[in-house]
Amino acid sequence: MSRAFLPPGNSASGATSKSKTSPASLAAKVEFLKRSGYNFPDTRWAAYRNEDLGHRDCGDLKFLAVGPQNTYKVTPERLPDIPDAINWRFVFVGYLDLQTGAIVDHKSRKHE
Repeated sequence: MSRAFLPPGNSASGATSKSKTSPASLAAKVEFLKRSGYNFPDTRWAAYRNEDLGHRDCGDLKFLAVGPQNTYKVTPERLPDIPDAINWRFVFVGYLDLQTGAIVDHKSRKHE
């Protein structure tokens, strides 16, 4: 089983809250990820954006822990499905910088 998870603001079905990812919502997710049990010193948080233009949650973000101590050692192009969520809509857009809250480094895929 995958060790992907849904940060606060995401339901068990994988759908995010009604609003798109706002700065306040992203800040709350960053704080949650900092305290996560998946956040090892060598973990990078891959950011995935819903790219399905016809979906009500288009533009929303989800994150996946990637690194030597995580289930995913290599960053997948699309967010993997988990038992509670079908994630094919979510495409890799970069890595989350936990210090700034910015999504950066789209082309660099370290740990690979």
